[in-house]
Amino acid sequence: MTLTPSHQVSQQDLIYLLNAIDKIRQRLQSCIDGKEYPQDSQLELIEELSATIAEQEYLPAFEVLCKSFNLSKLERQLLLLCIGWELDSHFNKLIAQIQNNSQIHYPTFNLALTIFSDFSFELFHYQSPLRNWELISISDKTALINSPLRVNRRLLYHLLGDNKIDRELQSRIKPIPADTYSKDLSSTHSQIVKQILQQWQTTVKNPFIQLCGTQVSCKLHIAARVSKEIGWALYYTSAMFLPTKVTDLDRLILLWKREHRLVPSILFLDCENLNDTDASRQTALNFFLDNINAPIIISSPEPLQLSRRSITTWEVKPLTNQEQRSIWFENLGDYSSQLESQIDLLVTNFQLTPEAIANATHTALSQTSALNDEKELKAALWNSCRAQARPSLDNLATRIEAKATWDDLILPEQPKLILKEMIAHLSQRSVVYEKWGFGGKNNRGLGTCALFAGVPGTGKTMAAEVIARELNLDVYKIDLSATVSKYIGETEKNLAKLFDAAEVGGVILLFDEGDALFGKRSEVKDSKDRYANMEVSYLLQRLEDYNGLSIITTNIKDALDTAFLRRLRFVVEFPFPNEEERIKIWQRVFPHGVLDIDESRDFEKLGRLNVAGGNIKSIALRAAFRAAQEGKKIQMIHLLEATQSEYIKLERTLTPNETYDWV
Repeated sequence: MTLTPSHQVSQQDLIYLLNAIDKIRQRLQSCIDGKEYPQDSQLELIEELSATIAEQEYLPAFEVLCKSFNLSKLERQLLLLCIGWELDSHFNKLIAQIQNNSQIHYPTFNLALTIFSDFSFELFHYQSPLRNWELISISDKTALINSPLRVNRRLLYHLLGDNKIDRELQSRIKPIPADTYSKDLSSTHSQIVKQILQQWQTTVKNPFIQLCGTQVSCKLHIAARVSKEIGWALYYTSAMFLPTKVTDLDRLILLWKREHRLVPSILFLDCENLNDTDASRQTALNFFLDNINAPIIISSPEPLQLSRRSITTWEVKPLTNQEQRSIWFENLGDYSSQLESQIDLLVTNFQLTPEAIANATHTALSQTSALNDEKELKAALWNSCRAQARPSLDNLATRIEAKATWDDLILPEQPKLILKEMIAHLSQRSVVYEKWGFGGKNNRGLGTCALFAGVPGTGKTMAAEVIARELNLDVYKIDLSATVSKYIGETEKNLAKLFDAAEVGGVILLFDEGDALFGKRSEVKDSKDRYANMEVSYLLQRLEDYNGLSIITTNIKDALDTAFLRRLRFVVEFPFPNEEERIKIWQRVFPHGVLDIDESRDFEKLGRLNVAGGNIKSIALRAAFRAAQEGKKIQMIHLLEATQSEYIKLERTLTPNETYDWV
């Protein structure tokens, strides 16, 4: 493929175009005056100008256009006639005089037949360049020979120096300004650019490139650098923007192919959200790729088999920790030396693109009131990084606000020690895996995955909150039933989106009621069982590879597959609280000043109630609403009534021994 730089219209181009139009005007005047106009001299001035400019190794924009669309000499003349009518007010009068009709003051085929002695009816053919590319438009309201001929507005504006894409394309295809991705690429991504350029230099046909990976902005950065190196424009569209109706798709293909000939461009085709189950969208995409004859860079998380055309694929991996460090130092400038340890923590916990790092830095510096306050600046940077991941994750899982503290978590000492060990594993990863070298050359299998086992209400979610609060990280709760799809392969896609988004923000992933998916596996009897096992295996692999903390909760540990349990780093059992622990939970569940009870004795009475912490919280809340409705503080009668309602919900019988002395 010949990489011809995009032509920018200059003053010299405009002078050339106006002189060429003037030659056509002279031809019109000669026809009116009845003078002979030698055929060979019709475009003598243009040819002279072309020869002069060729000596300067410069081709005027009009000549570039004619060459791009392979226009014949006659087609060039007819095109100039239509352009002249648009730009030179003399043309109206001259054309009307020639056609002896003041109402027909516009170019027609009949006029061309009159003034051009080498006129050919091939100009009428649909496959002629002027008509095939819609460089001129022909009205269907009158006879063809007298139909008004108009130059396409996009073509005209291009020759006048305005290179906005055709209006019909603007709703589906957007330009990417050249300076959008102006920063230097990482060394690994620069190597991909070099390889793409080498391939395009040696490829005859317009090539298709596929960039696979999770970070779209990095792929856009690579595409922008490729376009910059060859001097072409870069445009963006999404597979979701492609029309599914064949006639609309044909129209889009024609207009983009014409656009590429006018201004050599690369189209960045975003297939990130392509759904395999949407057959019409898949068909449209394949049709588009099979019929488009222009360079395209396809972006997708995984390699896609999309077209009969040959597609070369590159994997765009996230930045390495060292590359992220370099970008952080570059963005923080003079502040980087005092924040070196914080940068190590940011790199370990967050997986950001260059753009995200730049945005996080800008946000943190603008929000810090005293830039010399190291503690405030560190906190601002950390929170800015957390914010980068939230938009994509909030659509995939439920973010839980981490309010709970160690004081709220009533557990025996052993489970608490394991939770603190988990925190140490997460907070010291950069030291152990990188500085001490325990990570080795392969980062696979370094994820921290834990099982929280216990009946409902024993503090599993609260423990996740405590960890998140200690590490200043977000925690997201995932409903596995909503993630698992009945369509083959869709569950893996849903999980991939979740983990890829989570990697960015280093969040804690809380998979609720994991026994539904990780239960003991039965014999594989059909394809449904086989694919279910594949989904479990995929999830296990992602859990092990996830850079952050993933927690799976279960109500029944014994129901889980033993092979699954062996792959977990931590197992924390949340026992049903004993009476002493229940008293502590009751004492902590009420805000200050809302009780009207004998706290020295009544908390011991409440502790006899054989319920878990979650139920205690529910009872307290029920009692609070009852008391508020009566305009009173919470009394034992309110707690008794609330307990009775809670037991009905639990389908349990309240024994007299539990509440006999409450009121």
